[in-house]
Amino acid sequence: MNFEIDSETYRDLEIFSTNSGGDILFSTMNRTKTEGGKRYLKKLMQEPSCDFIELTKKRDLIKFFYTHKLSVEFKGYQVDLVEHYLEFGRLCLRPNFIDAIYNHLHYKINPNEVYYRISTGIKELLRLIRTFSIFNTVTHLALPEELQEGLNLINKILGYKTVNKLFATNKNPDCFDINQLDSLFRKAEKETMLRFLAFVYKVDVYTSLSEFTKITGWCFPEYRQDASQELVLEGLAHPALTKPVQNNFCLGDDKVLVYLTGPNMAGKSSFLKALGLSIYLSHIGFPVPADKMVTPIFKGLITTINLPDSIHEELSHFAREVKRVKKVADKLYERERLFVIFDELFRGTNVQDALEATSLITATLAQIKKSKIIISSHFSEVANKLADTSTISFNYFDCEFIDDEPAFSYKIKEGFNQTRLGMYILTSYNVFSTLKKAVEK
Repeated sequence: MNFEIDSETYRDLEIFSTNSGGDILFSTMNRTKTEGGKRYLKKLMQEPSCDFIELTKKRDLIKFFYTHKLSVEFKGYQVDLVEHYLEFGRLCLRPNFIDAIYNHLHYKINPNEVYYRISTGIKELLRLIRTFSIFNTVTHLALPEELQEGLNLINKILGYKTVNKLFATNKNPDCFDINQLDSLFRKAEKETMLRFLAFVYKVDVYTSLSEFTKITGWCFPEYRQDASQELVLEGLAHPALTKPVQNNFCLGDDKVLVYLTGPNMAGKSSFLKALGLSIYLSHIGFPVPADKMVTPIFKGLITTINLPDSIHEELSHFAREVKRVKKVADKLYERERLFVIFDELFRGTNVQDALEATSLITATLAQIKKSKIIISSHFSEVANKLADTSTISFNYFDCEFIDDEPAFSYKIKEGFNQTRLGMYILTSYNVFSTLKKAVEK
């Protein structure tokens, strides 16, 4: 079964694109050297999984490079030249002595792009093969399966007669070698060479993710294999914040829903996005922006944080919110073990309707025992009403006034908060005084 995630969630978490112009997760994590590596990284990030074996393989591959400080030194342009060479549409050079001499002399007298691209591509490919033969020096480390498969492929290539001869003598290929290798690389063994190139891209991605993990200090997720659904995060912070405040968060086995309160600017939305990113990243086997994460394997992630308006649908904002809640309800009915985030339900209607709807939806969602749900809200009245519901955990972000100015800890706490800052924010931006001047003008 595939991991459930939709375009709204990708947009909320700013994984591939953003309407705000802020940092995008893919761009932040992409430290690859090659275009092929970039494509492979994007493919991995578009394929979250709920398969324990698949996730641990990906995580452990990054961890292997990270733990052993293993790196492979190559240039991006070098790999790009090799890719262009292998995909070059011109006929292969003929592997005989007469044609080799003719091609070489003809190029000397009348240089042309075809022979240049072929000879240059072959030389760069040989350099790349030699570079990646470094994996023969680390076989004592018990290579992960994917690296062992790559090493087997490299050793197969090293066994080709012409390649073996050149590496043994440490000489550059002559004109006859060029013709022999072109026929080998782009014809007889093209599929093998393309598989080698795919391995290069894979190493590019996993070494870059290892380096990214060292720089950021992110942690490798741990996956629960037992029946427990407890989620534990320590030192969680949103990666886009320059001076983030880290938070610890635990959603126990006996809790279905977290009802999160707190005033504007206290940190609720940033926390929810950081939490959503961690669930997402752990389900592609990548490091997460925390010091520790222990998670059950969920079967989907659905967020509603920045629901956009759409004039094409001819729906009010409230109708779009209701439609989104209905979609989530359908998914919760269809499958188990989803992780759902709602950031302030029903902003598009009057306060009384929003309060009643939030209360009813929250009470109902708290009865769905095989998924985990987070709802942030300004309605502390709902928290008061549902305070005795055993499956709900109540948390908040606080605010206190110091010298008539709001001060935020940005720390999540147990309980709920009734502080309101809406009128303060309006006043601090001089909205009323400016309007008054406009009236008196």
